[in-house]
Amino acid sequence: MTARIAPAQAALLSLCFLMAALTVYELSVPPAEFVLPVVHLRPQIAAAQSPPAFIAPPPDAFSAINDRPIFIPSRKPLAVPADKTAAAAAAAPPPLPALALVGVILDGQNSLAMVKLAGAPFAQAMAVGASIGGWQIASVGPDKIVLRAGTFEQDVRMDAKPAGQTPAGPPPPGSPQ
Repeated sequence: MTARIAPAQAALLSLCFLMAALTVYELSVPPAEFVLPVVHLRPQIAAAQSPPAFIAPPPDAFSAINDRPIFIPSRKPLAVPADKTAAAAAAAPPPLPALALVGVILDGQNSLAMVKLAGAPFAQAMAVGASIGGWQIASVGPDKIVLRAGTFEQDVRMDAKPAGQTPAGPPPPGSPQ
């Protein structure tokens, strides 16, 4: 049996030899020197003028904007309450949320408090700055967190028991088990 090469195979074989020869030629011949063309440009003289300095208008020019708020349809100024009871209510801190400090994670610069809110099925990890019922976590210590509301601060310790719980331990003598 003799091997016969079809005309299409012969054409492809000769094309492969030609491409191989071109590749060998391209790799063996040194590249030609490339010379950048020299372009002569006329220098342009830039204007040495600086923009004028910005001078802000006086604050009185904006009084009309303050007197007529944009996003209020009636375009009347907002009334400032002068009620003393509102000021007294603002001075009192919000009620402390019912929560328990379950754990603390201290890791170098990061600190997280594991806080379980009343009625929540799981504890939540909260970082410094997180808000809980109008209070904000100001700091996290090894066994406590400090909650802050305005100028008021409240410590929540890890070993503190919510009201109505008794400490775990053996039952007192004489009690039914």
